[in-house]
Amino acid sequence: MSLKDFFKGLNCCDGSGIALDDHHQQVIPNVTIPTTHQTTQGMVPVAQSFDTVQRSTSLGHTDGSDSSGQAVHLFSNAQGFSIQNSRLNTSIYYADPHQEAIGLLLANSAPAASWNSKYRSFDTPKCDEDTRVGLVEEIMTWATSDQVPSKLLCMTGSAGSGKSALAQTVSETCVEKGHLGASFFFSVADPQRNNPDLLIGSLAYQISQCVDGVGEHIDQAVVKDPAIFKMSMEHQAKVLLIDPTLKAGGTSKGPWVIVIDGLDECSWGGRKEGDKVPGEGHQAQVLRVLQSCVRGDLPFRIFVTSRPEHAIRSALAPLGHLSDVYHIMLNEHDATADIRLYLHRRLGEIGKAKGDGHWPSEDMLDILVEGASGQFIFAATVVKFIADRRRSRNPQVAYEEVSGPHFIRHIMSVMLLRDAARHRDVFSAGLAGNYAFP
Repeated sequence: MSLKDFFKGLNCCDGSGIALDDHHQQVIPNVTIPTTHQTTQGMVPVAQSFDTVQRSTSLGHTDGSDSSGQAVHLFSNAQGFSIQNSRLNTSIYYADPHQEAIGLLLANSAPAASWNSKYRSFDTPKCDEDTRVGLVEEIMTWATSDQVPSKLLCMTGSAGSGKSALAQTVSETCVEKGHLGASFFFSVADPQRNNPDLLIGSLAYQISQCVDGVGEHIDQAVVKDPAIFKMSMEHQAKVLLIDPTLKAGGTSKGPWVIVIDGLDECSWGGRKEGDKVPGEGHQAQVLRVLQSCVRGDLPFRIFVTSRPEHAIRSALAPLGHLSDVYHIMLNEHDATADIRLYLHRRLGEIGKAKGDGHWPSEDMLDILVEGASGQFIFAATVVKFIADRRRSRNPQVAYEEVSGPHFIRHIMSVMLLRDAARHRDVFSAGLAGNYAFP
């Protein structure tokens, strides 16, 4: 029987109260209300069936007090009946504002987009040992220096140039050094990771967990306005990121790095009016919002990677709103030496595992490096192809399959066809020029 039903049985639903008094006239024998008490220290009561029911008479304290030490009473000032030989248990439910805020943040975020998400862990790209060392050092110097010319760094590069691997490596390095505030890895194939509506909630949740002093202000903002996630991205950023960080003051000194990878894959909602490619308007909006998060005394450094699509090219142009940001053009960095080192190490490991410690030869490496044309994705594909256990046990046989012009042309064609489908056959001359055929 519930407490409410118990009251109804006594016809006392007007809230007048019922006293536990053996001298009164009405007797209700053997009443049991099988409920369970749940409480958390410092939490606030959110709902009770009747105003007169203040606290349970049995909260696990022998002195009749609750966990805060206060005396508790039921049915005070009631008259005309008594309860005998009965057991009365009550439930008092409390809502923790912090847990309520965390629940709302999680419901409006994309945990799968985080740098350490299990949904990315099976094939997470990462810079190989001793590769991209100069670039990683350059980015980390920018990320951790007290004074920088711009707190927003944009890295652009063609497909397969290693942007995501760099973003992942920078994220992990920032974690090791205690500077990562949040991350979001866009993916066109994932309905959560290509959705800009989940970006600010994701960043706010991660920052609330990582940055001292900011979480409580984010919690307060969410509890105050649970509909904040239905507002514009600009308003969300102000309420959930900018204002809480400023309120935290010195406790959030940082710098705190926010990594945004694959902005060009933010294509949720398809093509909108005026868009040359799907998601173009959303990409431009994200860039404007991110720019607002690095102004003034905010302790954030934001690292964005993207293909050089129209939205980011326009923003980075001489008259664009990001013309003065730190810009790294990845295709201008010669990756030949890094690709050769990567292939030598990875293929050498395969050769040793097959019993050939001298494989691959320098001539083989020359052919593969030339075929890669500066694209790390080609080198990674070759390694996976040769390492496939379902193929021949002889690595030389697998090598002969991948070293010829037919395979190289096939890999590049697949990349172009993938882009054609993604962009609905809309290609710029510059994008097509990023691919070199043998």
